[in-house]
Amino acid sequence: MTLSTMHHLGTIIQMKTVEIQPRRADTAATLINAFDYCMHRLILLRHYGVKPILVFDGGHLPMKNEEEIERARLRKENPARAIEHESCGDTSTAYEYYQKAVDIPPTIAYELIPVIECISKVFN
Repeated sequence: MTLSTMHHLGTIIQMKTVEIQPRRADTAATLINAFDYCMHRLILLRHYGVKPILVFDGGHLPMKNEEEIERARLRKENPARAIEHESCGDTSTAYEYYQKAVDIPPTIAYELIPVIECISKVFN
């Protein structure tokens, strides 16, 4: 749920800023917004008595190195494909390409875990 929620927000942000080449500060701001959005959703679920199960991806696997390289290449190409579909009025396909252009780094999970642990203590 958590990284999926962050990925969804990242897609929306990507759609709004794709024409602007993001600088490092813009990327950091995007990740902070995704983090805040995710935490808000988590607190909202906990407030209504829902105990979400959070699953995080593991680290880099050497056996999947070629696949990771290919995914990185596609993430770089997908914003242009999204713009092309959007300009033709095909917003559904454009959204799919925007979504495929977003990468949520493992550092976000690393930052999120201690905060989630604190929230768990508050709600238990």
